[in-house]
Amino acid sequence: MPISGRGSNTTVQIRLGKAAHFTETGSLLEPALEYLNRGQGRPCRAAPCMVGFTLIEVLVVTVIIGIILALASANYFPDDNQTARREAARLVLAFEQARDKAVLGGSARAVSIAGNRVMFWQPDDKNGWSPDSAADMQPVTLAPEFAVTGLLLGAARADADAPIVFLPEGVGIPFTLQFVYRGVTGSIGGDALGNVGPRFDAP
Repeated sequence: MPISGRGSNTTVQIRLGKAAHFTETGSLLEPALEYLNRGQGRPCRAAPCMVGFTLIEVLVVTVIIGIILALASANYFPDDNQTARREAARLVLAFEQARDKAVLGGSARAVSIAGNRVMFWQPDDKNGWSPDSAADMQPVTLAPEFAVTGLLLGAARADADAPIVFLPEGVGIPFTLQFVYRGVTGSIGGDALGNVGPRFDAP
């Protein structure tokens, strides 16, 4: 039930069980409010109460921050297996670019890998190869420790930096290129129809 009181320059209206509604024009109200709020388990004065966080709220925020940092570290600091897969995907893309260029351009294209550098080639007038001058066929640099360890052209073993040729008919010599990156090994294979894909060895 409502209780009302009037003191010196002060009007107070209190409804039991709920927060107090008041108009303060003096200082006599502060002890009453302190007593009322203490009874409700919220000790404070007429000034705004201090607001904090519970332990559960702090723990929840800490867990969320930890998850975000874990996801960010996986993207910005990939492990060796993730890096090897990323570089293999870049190499597959280079092969596919050369294959598509050969089909659309009507002349053969080739790709070679020397160290961690991928080079694109086009036929020259001496039945050899010269660097491809197209803007979208510029050399690609892979991760520093990525290396080719073997190359098969058809069933024959070839030098690791030998050119892999793609013909304008969309067909070519099947190949298998083996690579390693910090102990992670795998291979990239291409069939006679120009399909290219990676394969990774079990750890």
